Amino acid sequence: QQQQALLQQWDAASRQARAAAQQSQSQAVTERGACIANLKLIDAAKLQWALENNKTEDAIPTKQDLLPYFKDGGFPVCPSGGTYTINSVGQTPTCSIPGHALPQ
Repeated sequence: QQQQALLQQWDAASRQARAAAQQSQSQAVTERGACIANLKLIDAAKLQWALENNKTEDAIPTKQDLLPYFKDGGFPVCPSGGTYTINSVGQTPTCSIPGHALPQ
């Protein structure tokens, strides 16, 4: 009887751990998707900035240069706490979190 109670406790704990892991994984996927959407916005802002300011592919805009191209006037922030690097117009922007990247 004691063994059965322990097995039930173990089973319940195991189910809770699996549910927590799935929730954490789901949150990571959601945050990754939001980050990639932000990288697309940054890339589009760079291209618009370059077009409007007659810049070449090797020009590197600052965050300040790109602010007017974002709806809320604020620079996007990675939901996982990553740091964005704008890069040149000819390169895609990047995030410091592994896996948070624009598809090649």
